[in-house]
Amino acid sequence: MSLSFKEKRAHQKTVRSALAALKREGIKFAEKRSLQKQLKGAMSALGMLTKAPIETLLQRLLNGDFDGATPQSYLEKMQEAYSQDSGKSAIDDLKAAAFAYIKKHKTSLTTEATEGRILESAQERFLLQDRYQFQKLPISIETKAGQSRSGTDPDDHDWSIAMQYDYGYIRGTKGADGEEIDVYIGPNRSAENVYIVKQHAIEKVKAWPSDHCPKCQKKPAECACPEFYDEDKVFLGFDSEPDARAAYITHYDDPRFLGPIETMPIDEYRATIQLSAKEAA
Repeated sequence: MSLSFKEKRAHQKTVRSALAALKREGIKFAEKRSLQKQLKGAMSALGMLTKAPIETLLQRLLNGDFDGATPQSYLEKMQEAYSQDSGKSAIDDLKAAAFAYIKKHKTSLTTEATEGRILESAQERFLLQDRYQFQKLPISIETKAGQSRSGTDPDDHDWSIAMQYDYGYIRGTKGADGEEIDVYIGPNRSAENVYIVKQHAIEKVKAWPSDHCPKCQKKPAECACPEFYDEDKVFLGFDSEPDARAAYITHYDDPRFLGPIETMPIDEYRATIQLSAKEAA
């Protein structure tokens, strides 16, 4: 059974958090075993541990085992299996990172250096890049400004973007998708307001028969119909709504993602999410 977009994101987040925890120094044996079990379960759900050709080759690759072949011939074997997989079911962040790494470094790879270098490259896609406070809000950064993010939308549209601002999530929160609330961090650490984009479920908006919502007859940026809502994207550190809107649009290749933007004083927003966290506990 194929995973939904949200289920896939949840499993990817488990992989990322488990990998980050496993890198901590002084981790106890019992905790390590538990994290490894979580990691294996999430990777299995994502299809990383199945016996399809590309999966088998990837596991050997991550183990530094070229199955008796040179790195160059092994790359050719991977490319062949990759193409046979139609480039969809086998593509997830970890596999894409490992595949891209060996493709980029195929002329300089040696068997001895393979395991650590490729695994480190693959894990970069999941490990947090930074953690800090923004006006007493605990922020975890998945992608720093200047780094790239890529993925696939629910309608199988591939995307890649160079981040203009730090991007991550507010720890201890829970958004509409069941995960922590996503956040972009702007340059002004003293900004008074939070700007909350009510992002649309793009696959639903693309199904509209025209450029206007079939329910409210408004354009996507003005449509607040709940059946087309996906999740909130929060913008901290921006001086105005136009600045936050511009920052949002910069990171999306389809303007129909953008829904209405709510403005809220940061003290009020902080109190709101803290209350929500207490009620959920």
